[in-house]
Amino acid sequence: MAHLNQSRESSGTDDPLGLAAWSASRGLSVEAGLALVAAVLSNIAGPLQFFDCPSPFMGSPGLGIAASTGDAFGTAAVAELTLAVRAKQDGLVLRSREFTREELEVAYHDGGFLKRNQEFLVALGNLPPTEAARLELTPDEMLARDTRFITQTVQLENVTRPRILLPVSLPADIDRVIGECHLGHGFAAGSIEALPTSGTKRHDRVDELLRYVIGVESTNKSGGRSVAVPEPRWLRGILCFSLQHFDWLIHERRDLLAHLIPLIPSEAPIATIDEEAAAHFGGIFGRASVLALTRRRAHVRVEGHFTNTSAAWEFIARQREFVGEVQRVPGEQQIPAIAALPAAIAWTLLVLAGRTDVDDYVLRVAFDAARKIHHRAIQTFQLADNAALASARLHMARKLVTRLTRFGRCKRRELVRGFAKQGLDLHEPVIRILIEARVLIETDDAFLSLGPVPVENLAASNLLPLVFP
Repeated sequence: MAHLNQSRESSGTDDPLGLAAWSASRGLSVEAGLALVAAVLSNIAGPLQFFDCPSPFMGSPGLGIAASTGDAFGTAAVAELTLAVRAKQDGLVLRSREFTREELEVAYHDGGFLKRNQEFLVALGNLPPTEAARLELTPDEMLARDTRFITQTVQLENVTRPRILLPVSLPADIDRVIGECHLGHGFAAGSIEALPTSGTKRHDRVDELLRYVIGVESTNKSGGRSVAVPEPRWLRGILCFSLQHFDWLIHERRDLLAHLIPLIPSEAPIATIDEEAAAHFGGIFGRASVLALTRRRAHVRVEGHFTNTSAAWEFIARQREFVGEVQRVPGEQQIPAIAALPAAIAWTLLVLAGRTDVDDYVLRVAFDAARKIHHRAIQTFQLADNAALASARLHMARKLVTRLTRFGRCKRRELVRGFAKQGLDLHEPVIRILIEARVLIETDDAFLSLGPVPVENLAASNLLPLVFP
């Protein structure tokens, strides 16, 4: 990447790029700011991003985040981060409309037409020498641009699909809107997903979202193409859900959240804000985002590199440890997608820093931020699971008491006989707590009878979720 004069003179500080100051000034914790910035820049680069450390991050382009919009969390910050790219994209969209389908047909079948029409070349994304110089292309990249980039297919891609940003409100036809995006990579820059009210339709919608988050094979027949071309399509970026829908996803469709990174709002620490540092970061990011878009359209990789090889090896070792932590989380609380977060953050910071050595800073903050976000998400899942377990066990407790009232004094096996799911291991925890709470009494000969405490008292005192293991 071109040198952006990224680092302040105080590059040895804890905030060499001003990102922490920027996050604080926007009411975000540092880890939330890092995650949002990484999601935005990686999805601007899209399939052209490149990180020289093997990682889960490189399994698919971009980064996906699920956020709750109950307090408009991060939406203003995302709008700010994408402002320059949105303006650039809108200009490209307007220019692409200047050309008719007939011209596209001619351009697709006649390479000489492209060479004779310089304005058309610029619109398609070919870079004049001054622009190429600004990108600081290596000789190999220049050769690739001259021999492979200037092809009819790539030309058509740039003019027929100049968009990378999805609409603020996601439409019902996801395949169409992603198919209209450059290289089939749709960037949800704070896009709001309003799930249907109907249970069946809501699940169907989540199934569709999940398909595109994982990635699907679709067909592209844009511009002058006479034959549909197979291509992968991706839904990436920051998907925003209402508080109600986010809570529903936690309880009902955690499979979608497992393929995204749940970003749970947390209060930013109160601190004196360095406005100069925050403004410095804003300038760095604005320039880097437009440059990333330009390189993407030029089919030139957006690369992030550690300055020192030893830092790269250290990153790989720490990443292996972090992935192990993610994989050790039990069952439904596991979030495989979060294994990609340290690499996404590291790549982003290295791209922003350019030639400046920020290796130590990157190694520290990338994993610290990922662990905080991971811990908060797991904690939220645990609270939801505990609440669901408490509710289910309280329901079972009331059924057991009702049965015992009808049966009279009986033994455990008689009490649970007839339930759809059999096994004392299912009911024993509930029976045990009822005995401890004196809702039930167990005699020496193992018979159960009603105790002096009504089961309603147990619910009112909220003992069930606290006492049950």
